[in-house]
Amino acid sequence: TRLLAYATGSLLLGWVAFEDFLVAATRLEAVNAERRDRIVAAAATRLLALSATPEPPLVARDLSGHITADRPFDDPSGNASEALLSSAIELFAELGPASVSVRDISRHSGVNQGLIYRHFGSKEALLAEALQQGSSGLFPAALAADGFDFDAMSQLMHHGSPAPRLVARTLVDGVDMATVRRQFPVLRRLLAGYEQVPTGSGSGDLTDPRFAVATAAGMALGSVIWGEHLRREIGLTATDGIEAALADLAQIMVAWPLGVLSAGVRDA
Repeated sequence: TRLLAYATGSLLLGWVAFEDFLVAATRLEAVNAERRDRIVAAAATRLLALSATPEPPLVARDLSGHITADRPFDDPSGNASEALLSSAIELFAELGPASVSVRDISRHSGVNQGLIYRHFGSKEALLAEALQQGSSGLFPAALAADGFDFDAMSQLMHHGSPAPRLVARTLVDGVDMATVRRQFPVLRRLLAGYEQVPTGSGSGDLTDPRFAVATAAGMALGSVIWGEHLRREIGLTATDGIEAALADLAQIMVAWPLGVLSAGVRDA
């Protein structure tokens, strides 16, 4: 029950913070904001309802053996553009793009400021590249030949990948995600697993694959950003199998449009 409460809190907080990103990544722009919020609320209710099932489908296991996110570049000192990009990813994720100047990136990387413009053209273009490269460590789990690896993805997002904080900081600074990010390979890979994905206003409920993917991703992102606070308030510790539970719940949520539901669970 505590794990489900944690997941529900993560979903709601993740949606509030990452809505613009999730909408762009899953092509939900045509669904109005009020309707989106109602569907996310229904997803939260459905998550909590899993506690009433005889055997909630969460399997305790250690995910620490899964791959961990590498730094974007092993040796950025050997290449000016890679050094600049590595520093930009680190600084943008920590402080937000609005608080980081090209001079800050130059000093942090030890590379002449003029080379930022030579290699990237502008700070905005550097941010766009940082967002892409900062999430590249997630690609092996998302784009594996044998399918999307939910366990590895949960481990990567919670332990090492700069992507969640980088996206969060970018959104907090009021950057329009559509202007700096046009490709979303991780979430688009999940969408590609459905035979048909609406492109317009759609059915407007949890049978829409876009909402299944958006809410699963929102839950994971919310956990990364607010996990420490939620654990403290709910009475969980880092050893209570949170990442494994979220991996299981993400698979359940992604399966909602396919009608694969746990016994006794219905739409809110």
